[in-house]
Order: sequence, then C-alpha cells, then structure tokens
Amino acid sequence: MRVLTWHPADLQVPVSPFAWYRWTAKLRLPTGAQEIWALAIDELGRTQPRDGAVHWNPQGYAWNGMEKINVAV
Repeated sequence: MRVLTWHPADLQVPVSPFAWYRWTAKLRLPTGAQEIWALAIDELGRTQPRDGAVHWNPQGYAWNGMEKINVAV
C-alpha cells in the first residue's frame, strides 16, 4: 500500500543559481523497502511534473521532474 505524506525539507542554497539544491529531511519510515518522492514547490505554488510527462535529456539538461528515491530501512 502506498501512502503519500508530504513533509518539508531543509534546503541548502547552492553557490550557482543554475545548480541543484541539496535537501535533507528527518523521516520515520517503516522497516523494509521504501520509496521517497522529492517534489519542489516554488514561491507561486507551482510544482514539478509528477506524471513523467517531462522529456528526459540523457545529459540532464532541463530536467525538472519529481525524483523518486528507493531506500532500504
């Protein structure tokens, strides 16, 4: 069963305005394989695409999709 619960993360502002922001979050996760979704929201409330409709560039340019990270707890 997939449960979506959003939590705020702490952001580290990069030196370059073109770099990715690093983030950290403290979460309580159940034991086992888990998937963490990282979704950014801007000041106007706009979010990254969630449905995979972003055209992926193999070199990573213009990537703006939601990240899904698999972890083992």
